[in-house]
Amino acid sequence: MLEHLKAPQHILAQCKTLLKPGGRLLTSVPNAGYCGMVAELIQGDFRYRPEGLLDNTHLRFFTRTSLQRFFDENGWATQSIQTTRRSLLASEFKVAFDSLPPAVARYLLAAPDALSYQFISVLQPADAANPPAVRPSANGQAQTETTGPSSALFSAQLYRSTIGEYKEADKLATPGRIGDPRQILAFDIPPSPLPYTHLRFDPADRPGFFRLHYLRILRPNGQPLWQWQAGQDPLATLADAPQQQLMVSSPWETSAGALLLLHGDDPWLELPLAPDVLQEIAQNGARLEVGAGWPMSADYLQASGAVTTLQASHQQSLALLNHDVAHLHQQLEQSERSRIQLQGEFDTTRVTLRAEVGTLSCSIRESQAEKLQLLCALHAEQRERNVLLAQFNQIAQHLQGIEQSTVFRATRPLVNLKIRLDRLLGRSTKPNALLSLSPAAQPVPISPHAVDIIVPVYRGLDDTRLCLESVLAAPGQTAWRLIVINGCSPEPEVTEWLRAFALRDPRIQLLENAENLGFVATVNFCMALSQDNDVLLLNSDAEVANDWLDRMQHAAYSGLRVASVTPFSNNATICSYPRFCQGNELPSGYDTASLDRLFAKHLAGQTIEVPAAIGFCMYIRRQCLWEIGLFDVDNFGKGYGEENDFCTRAQQAGWTHLHALDTFVRHAGGISFGDSKNARELQAMETLRRLHPRYESDAHTFVQRDPARQARLVVDLARITASGRPVVLNVMHNREGGTLRHIQDLAQQLGGQATFLRLSPAPGGVELRLEGSHEAFALRFALPHQQQQLLQTLRQLQVGHIHYHHLLGHAPEITELPDQQGVTHDFTAHDYYSYCLLAPNPEWVKTLPNGKLPDRTDFTHYGNDLDGRVKVWNAACSASTQL
Repeated sequence: MLEHLKAPQHILAQCKTLLKPGGRLLTSVPNAGYCGMVAELIQGDFRYRPEGLLDNTHLRFFTRTSLQRFFDENGWATQSIQTTRRSLLASEFKVAFDSLPPAVARYLLAAPDALSYQFISVLQPADAANPPAVRPSANGQAQTETTGPSSALFSAQLYRSTIGEYKEADKLATPGRIGDPRQILAFDIPPSPLPYTHLRFDPADRPGFFRLHYLRILRPNGQPLWQWQAGQDPLATLADAPQQQLMVSSPWETSAGALLLLHGDDPWLELPLAPDVLQEIAQNGARLEVGAGWPMSADYLQASGAVTTLQASHQQSLALLNHDVAHLHQQLEQSERSRIQLQGEFDTTRVTLRAEVGTLSCSIRESQAEKLQLLCALHAEQRERNVLLAQFNQIAQHLQGIEQSTVFRATRPLVNLKIRLDRLLGRSTKPNALLSLSPAAQPVPISPHAVDIIVPVYRGLDDTRLCLESVLAAPGQTAWRLIVINGCSPEPEVTEWLRAFALRDPRIQLLENAENLGFVATVNFCMALSQDNDVLLLNSDAEVANDWLDRMQHAAYSGLRVASVTPFSNNATICSYPRFCQGNELPSGYDTASLDRLFAKHLAGQTIEVPAAIGFCMYIRRQCLWEIGLFDVDNFGKGYGEENDFCTRAQQAGWTHLHALDTFVRHAGGISFGDSKNARELQAMETLRRLHPRYESDAHTFVQRDPARQARLVVDLARITASGRPVVLNVMHNREGGTLRHIQDLAQQLGGQATFLRLSPAPGGVELRLEGSHEAFALRFALPHQQQQLLQTLRQLQVGHIHYHHLLGHAPEITELPDQQGVTHDFTAHDYYSYCLLAPNPEWVKTLPNGKLPDRTDFTHYGNDLDGRVKVWNAACSASTQL
């Protein structure tokens, strides 16, 4: 609290009287020299915040030097100083370092305490028995070491590229010493959820001469993963790598290492690493060590002269090369004349072929027109069949009513007598032909035909490859045909890979559009390839697993009039998990297959009705397509909203749409549409409002009901209990601030070792949450009458330890949880809630025996002399002190 006081030296003086012989004082003070704070000040800002280094209540500011001077001047010997470090990305200072001059930014980041967030000091009263172990004082003046660079420094940086781009926020920096011929620059590369595509080394931010002895990447266990050694490995390995503002040359001394002449303010070299090396670094992390030297200016001038000589030789070689190029140009002109002649012959052949293609196109159009007429006739027959079916249903209901009537029951013996007579006379009696036509809830036989899995592809090779490989690898009993249609992809690598993929399995059918017809027209064409097969529309950025298709098909045939089925996904609006109607990352520790197994195990065969399917993974029964028709190309263009329109039309015709609760399919989202998706969404919603005025209100009503919430809770509970990790319950208040930040930091740092739950006050009771910014699990308990339900839930979740952080707002029953559960517990005091009620009137302490605070159990001896403060304090913090 030293930073909160105008005169903190008084507190230090009082603390000496509270220490036993040999006792120590621990202080934690923010670092005013934190690079983010200094950079913000350089840019002209000094903004106070609710918390952090510039807390609204801070009155004093300390750096390492000024803090040590303050302790020395007030008679305290510093035994040790430790620091807590916080990256710029995790701090409250969002400074754009790339907007600062490069030399300034590098200097700030290279300072020893650049990322020190707080100083934690261990102090003892200064005397002969306790000499300071850190920076002693002399002659009454604090002697402190400077925390800045002890010599002329340069700053080296390492940029990490994911998905092909470098970001300033992901760079690593380390200082080096100018004039040191041999030194090691080390970068600790953290693991990454996304694969690294490149690593770029920036030697310095100024012109100069840089000696490179070796580059070495080490695994976490210290074993080498990759290295380049000067004198052993070819210099061309570096010279041929992508680079900027540097020249690589051989040394004139064997031991000098490779020469890098830096001739700009942003020189860099991309490390020549293989993809498998980058993948291992992303999975496990690694350490890059650069053996380097930075000579002084005289060496630089000598190197510059040597390189100038090399450049002159290079110019002479270039002139000879230009002469050879001129000769090659002459040969090229001769080849061009031959090419023109061949082009003429090719054009003639092309005209002939085009004429033949035109004839074939006319035949195809005639066949398509005939096919369309047959489809229309089939749809008309289907509608007529549905009308007859409805009439037959009415007759059946009428006959069932007659069967229950008094007249029928009275004449039933006569009917039975007639049946027996018919049998004696050899007459055949047909069984009752009335069909059970109750819709929906009654399963129907599954279609014997294969399912057409339709995957339209436009762009995104990585997502497309993952999607199609997952379909091919998934086990199951359902027969399928995989129809992949390339919608004139602008990425040649996509087309090349699809053609190779189609040769791997006879069930794969690859179609290629000569132009981009749009999503709706493309899908309609594929759905019309068969008149018998059900279809499953699957986005090219989806990933499936296990027997997903079997479960989707079983859901589709769980009722007579089921039109479509949609699974759970991380990015599927009303079918999203874990957060409803939001895009989600997969829960930590889970991939698509393992998460899908939880859904299949704990929600087997369960479905709910939804207002519309989600088009990223949409199973459609062929009978529904016969009756309703295909997607509406005219109104929904190249895609988005077409499935909502189709589902609404089907619903109006008596069909239902189901959400398969036992299936999970991952969905990246937005790969094909790119930046045009937002405008497409807005246009689609306007069209839906015009065609189906009730659609939006029905969708809002469904969202408010959220019938899949219980299913999501079931999987949340399964994840918690199946993790195999200890479960810790954090008890705290329901406010923001440092306590919440502390709990979130604990959960983030220890997430791989334990599962964390949070119990906080709520109106009329408490709320139990699963800790994590991407988690939605939350349960409320009304206390005290739901106390037993709370205890039972904690047992089911296998809570093994309770960590009390704050009791503000909690009922007294919460302090009894450890005894009731039979588990261990901790108590962390975050602020003055447990003891600061005495602070407004500290003078009375002087009246106590020895001028010291007694134990809590002794306060009652002082009666009313404390003006009621002891009783208030005793009642307020009794629970926490008992804990």
